[in-house]
Amino acid sequence: EFEELQKRVLTPEATGQLDKLSPMLALCPAWRMALDFVERFAKPGKPLAQQTGFISTPENLRQIAELITQRKDITLADLEKLPVCDAAGCLQFGLLATADEETHALVSELPVFAKLVHPHFNDFTVKGQGELFKPVEMVQILNAVLVNAETFRANGGQRLRFYNWLVTHEHKVMSQDACRKLIETRPCFMNAGGKLVVPGDLVVDPDMPDLGIDWAPHPDTPKELLALLKRQLKVGTPPIEELVERHIRVAYDKAAKVADSGRAMELLVYLSKQLRGRSPEDVQELLPGLLVEDAKGKFR
Repeated sequence: EFEELQKRVLTPEATGQLDKLSPMLALCPAWRMALDFVERFAKPGKPLAQQTGFISTPENLRQIAELITQRKDITLADLEKLPVCDAAGCLQFGLLATADEETHALVSELPVFAKLVHPHFNDFTVKGQGELFKPVEMVQILNAVLVNAETFRANGGQRLRFYNWLVTHEHKVMSQDACRKLIETRPCFMNAGGKLVVPGDLVVDPDMPDLGIDWAPHPDTPKELLALLKRQLKVGTPPIEELVERHIRVAYDKAAKVADSGRAMELLVYLSKQLRGRSPEDVQELLPGLLVEDAKGKFR
């Protein structure tokens, strides 16, 4: 590009001749020259390290972009063709989105990464337009991360990054209906059995006895995430009526049938905590015909 630049240097003699022709000619503005150079030498989609020198770093490319946007009559259509550096360090044209460092780390191996602008462009402003690159939509990040459930399940590191990201971006994510719906309906939280489930299928209750159901969250699930799910989506413990009808009564009757005193006591203790404050009539209606162990160890 040095040779090309040398061709555009005006010697004193040439300047004098140009002055004489000034009524008929005008100097090429800097923005047009910069744009011409980009159009001639740029390799779209290629890393900046493979670009020619004047656009081979984010800093250099930003200077060129700032020069191009000095055009007084620049339009949105022009800005949509602006050369920029994406988050992966490649040359792109257009209005990409900004994102914080944690979001970059979360999607660094996903196609959406190329739609994020390099941090060096985050505060890029254009006169009359304000900040040019807008924050990425949270729903776009969620869709990108959760698009392939099998890949998500197999990548423990990615799951943990997502869980931590969800905690730190709670307000931005959970304040949007579309994001809440995705979180509620997309199986993305691993239970103790290693299966991805929706948050409503998790039970966050340390007192609950083992019912042979993988309701508990996976041990690697951050406590902060579980607190978020309880706070935002009211998940954690199903209604006691549902537990009794579907699981606890079956487990208790099985224990009583084989005279398993320890198991029966474990279930009764849990029920007593959950049903505290209920009237005897309510308890009897919920647990009709319940066999109770007598002093001789028999259930009747």
